[in-house]
Order: sequence, then structure tokens, then C-alpha cells
Amino acid sequence: MENSLTPVQQLEQLLSEEQRLEAAGQPADPELLDRKSDLLFMLMRYEEALSAAQQAIEILKQQGKPEDPRILMRIGGCLISLHHYAEGQQQVELARRAFLDQGMPVDPKLELMLATIQRHLISYDDALASLDRADELCMAQGKPLSQGVSGFRAQLYSDRLQVDKALHWLDRAEKLAIEQDEQPLMALMNLRAYLLVQIGRYEDALAVLDRVEEIFDEMQRPLPAALVGNRGAILLKMGRPQQSLELFQEAMRLHREQSGQLASSAMIGMADALGRLGRIEESLHYYELAEETIREGGDEEEWMLYFGRAICLQGAGRLDEALKEVYRAIETCTKQGIQQPPFIMETLRDWMSPSPDRLVADQIASQPEAVSVIPDNEKKYDVFICYRREPALANAMLLQAHMEIRGKTVFRDQDGLHKGHFAEDLKEAIRYSRHMLVLLTPDFLERCSSDPDDVVRQELATALHHGVHIIPVMMDGFSWPKPEDLPEDIRGLCQVNGMSFTTEFFNAFIDKLVSWIEG
Repeated sequence: MENSLTPVQQLEQLLSEEQRLEAAGQPADPELLDRKSDLLFMLMRYEEALSAAQQAIEILKQQGKPEDPRILMRIGGCLISLHHYAEGQQQVELARRAFLDQGMPVDPKLELMLATIQRHLISYDDALASLDRADELCMAQGKPLSQGVSGFRAQLYSDRLQVDKALHWLDRAEKLAIEQDEQPLMALMNLRAYLLVQIGRYEDALAVLDRVEEIFDEMQRPLPAALVGNRGAILLKMGRPQQSLELFQEAMRLHREQSGQLASSAMIGMADALGRLGRIEESLHYYELAEETIREGGDEEEWMLYFGRAICLQGAGRLDEALKEVYRAIETCTKQGIQQPPFIMETLRDWMSPSPDRLVADQIASQPEAVSVIPDNEKKYDVFICYRREPALANAMLLQAHMEIRGKTVFRDQDGLHKGHFAEDLKEAIRYSRHMLVLLTPDFLERCSSDPDDVVRQELATALHHGVHIIPVMMDGFSWPKPEDLPEDIRGLCQVNGMSFTTEFFNAFIDKLVSWIEG
């Protein structure tokens, strides 16, 4: 079969050969079924690929031949792609045993498949150990290290919100691809786009997706539904709901074609886009459709669906219905043992406030009294972002991007400062800023107490002294210390009303943040 043929053309030839054998009354050929399964897998037709691979194994058994471990691996890959992780893990072990029983070296990709399963089971340390074994097998067998293994490490660090480490491993994967004269794996390019989104580099992320789509087009392979949905999600974050809506519609169509199922994630994306366009009834229809799809698929309820619907209803002035959805979200979190996101309760309190129009005024009133105020007409920046680079760098970059999208001038210390040195230009940037966003990560204030030269402590003290409007943003895992445990020059921070950060409903969070800034 010629290499110049596309996977679709190769599959057409195989199907013709299969029909010819059947018409001639000849038995099915396991080698032909193996190639057919491989092509179907490449085309993301996983159910058909699984069936062809299982047929090939069955024929080998009937012929008294040993099971081909490569075909067993593909069965495992199909099952994993179809989210049947327990069965997929069984196939991985069957394939491993077949390699060993037949005196063949174990394929390192088996460890990558196992890591994929462990990731979905939230067993990140086990997954990293599997990737280490994959590298060890490659070195022992004299094979080059796999870009896929480095890329999967990036995925694991991405799951842990360690964007810097994730991008490092993606760079490593790309370097391996160049050294080995390989095309970068498209899944890794898609991950890079996702990570760029996490730090607010939306145009760069779209450029990566453009390149991925070009590669799919060159290979004459269908675009994965998830890729199209990712583009829709980016455009929604950029405030372009109409274009986003069209992409989510296309993602739904592709998902139906590629898996024979509806995708609740694309429906929820459509509901969000429609809500932002003010098309409330259509938005609610897609939330309902997503809920039905989740229920029919036997999946767990999604609290995010209920809370998203609540935001849509509240925006339409249907507060009573919105509150019911918030309570459903809270109940679902409790039922599933999920730690309740603080943003839910804050939203509930905001909506139930007897004077919601007073919330912004109350936040302003919570600011401590300043010692020396700079007149507003002398201010140079709208927002100064105060954060610790580890672990809040990605969040700081994301907030900066969204403030700039909203037309705000932002100062963010991008290079950091040496311990014990507090630059005068940084002090000046704070004095001449209207607002300070303080990203309160776990243990954020501990160093403030133990180190008088701590940069964050100096930033906070300068802002409080000069009456910069402070907005504390509580990140996951942060808890307030007792005021008396803080140095006197930053103790006033504890009395300032803050808000909780949320990635799940970032647009709603940004809307609230901007309302506090523009108060």
C-alpha cells in the first residue's frame, strides 16, 4: 500500500480487499483486520477500531496462534479513548504479559497508556512513576526518548496548575521531536494552546490551534471535536460569544460523527455563549439538554451546570429560579463529597443581600484609613497586581490579560526582586496605582510575619499607607490569619472585604471584579 495515500484512501482500499475476500468465500485475514483497526484508530473511529482489533485477536486464537501484543495494545488504546479505563487497564496488562511470554521487549508505550489511566483516576504520582518506567524502557532498549512521554508529564503538571513546569516539559517534547525529525504531536500542541489560555495569551493560543488545524488538513484527517470546542472556549473568554457559539455548534456535530454521542461539554459551552448573547430561553434549553445527556449517560451530576444556569437566570432577572439552581449546585457538591467552591456561597450572599447595590460601596468602606493619599488625577496605573510567583504567576498573568482586555492599565512585577531589596520604582508604581489586586495563595502572609524585608509585605504596607484601593482575591486553600498575628503595618488588610477566585466561572468572577474596580 502506497505511503502517499491518505488514511481515508488506505482504509477504502482495505475495505475493498475485505469485500473481495468475503465474496470469494475466503476467511478473514487477521493482518488485514489489524491494519484496518490501526487506520480506524487514526481516524478516531474508536468503536470500529475496537471491533476490528477484537476480530483479529479472535481469529488468531482460532488459528492456534499467539495473541499479537500490538493488537492487544490497540484494544487497550481504544478502550481508554472510549473512557473504559478499568477494561483498558486489563488490556494493558494482557499486552504486557503477551510481550513477556513471547520473549519480546515490552513496548514503552504501555507505560504511557497506564499513565493515561492513572491520570484519570487522579493518581498523579503513580502516573509520573509510569512515565519514568517508559523512559527507562526506551533507554534499556536503545530507543530514543519519546516526545509523548515528556508531553504527558506536561499534562500532569497542567492538571496540577503548575503552568511553568508544564510549559517546560512541552518545550522538552518539542525539542525531542525536532531532534528525531518528527512532527510535534498534535495533542501536545493542543495542550500548549490550553496552557497559553491559562495565562491569558489568547492570540498565541489561537495561533497554535491554527497550526494544528493546518496539520490535520494536510493529513486529510477530520478535526477532533475537542479541538473545535477549545477554540470556541477561547473566543468566549475573549468576549466574542457569537463566534464561540458557531464553534460549539460545529463541535457538537463533529462529536456526534466521531463518537455517535452528544457532548455535554459542547452543549454547556453553547448555553454559556447564548446566555452572554442575551438569548436566555435558548441558553436554558441547552443547559437542559446537557443535563439530560449527563443523566442518560449514567454520569454524575455536574454542579457547574447548575451554577452556570443560575448565572444565566440571575442575569435575566429571574432571581428565585437562580437561587434554586445555586442550592442544587451546593447540594450536588455535598452529595459527591466535593469541597464547595467559596465563589458559590459568595454569589449566594450577594444575590440574597437586601441591598445588592450597596455591595461595592461596602467593599470601598472596608478600606483602612490612609496616611498619605496621592490625588487620583496623578495616578498612572489602574491596577497593581500583588502576588507570589510560586504558585500564583499564571493567575497573575491571566488577570493582567483580562484587565487589559477591559481597557485597564496594569502594573505587574514580572522579574521579581532579590530578598531584602525593595526597589523605589516598585514603590512608586504602587503609590500611583488606583487599585491593588492581592492574590492570596496558601501561606501568602506567613513570610510577611517572619521577614521584615519580604517584598510582598513591603508592597502591602505601601498600598495601605497611601490609600490604594485594595481588593483581596482569595485563592484555593487560603485562610485568613488572626489580625494580631500580622505585623502592624499590614494588619489593616484583614478588615478589607475580598472575593474568592474561580476558574470554573471565570467570566462571572471577572464581571464582579470589574464592578468593584469601577465602583
